[in-house]
Amino acid sequence: MNKPVIENSSLSASLLNLGDIYSINNSFEFASIPVKAGYIIGIHKFNLILKAGVNTDLFIRNEITSENNSIDSYVNKPSDSESPFRKVHVNGLVGNEINYAVNQNYSFSLETNYRFALNTLTKNEDIYSKPDAYGIGMVFRYHFN
Repeated sequence: MNKPVIENSSLSASLLNLGDIYSINNSFEFASIPVKAGYIIGIHKFNLILKAGVNTDLFIRNEITSENNSIDSYVNKPSDSESPFRKVHVNGLVGNEINYAVNQNYSFSLETNYRFALNTLTKNEDIYSKPDAYGIGMVFRYHFN
């Protein structure tokens, strides 16, 4: 295997650089409009809230940049004709919340949720994207009476 093609030629190796490695940032911006409904199971100051709903995401822009400016920045907006992204993207939401009433006006909650795409994020059939996400959050509320 290491035998030279021509008997009297020397065998030498060379390194081929196929390209540099780039680190890029891909940032998506959306305005979200959630609509949720819930069922409350309460025991004195503690409540368990089961929730479901939909979330409409309005695409604002997508920006791709490199950390060391090795590639040109690219910005994609919904008005761009070549944009592969839909202007409106719809997600389903399911979740639960454990709520503790501190007093009549204030409460503290721990919330978990799962968000899943109901339609694709992209217009083009060649690029298929149906993202999903899990979330956890804490909420401090003021209740108007």
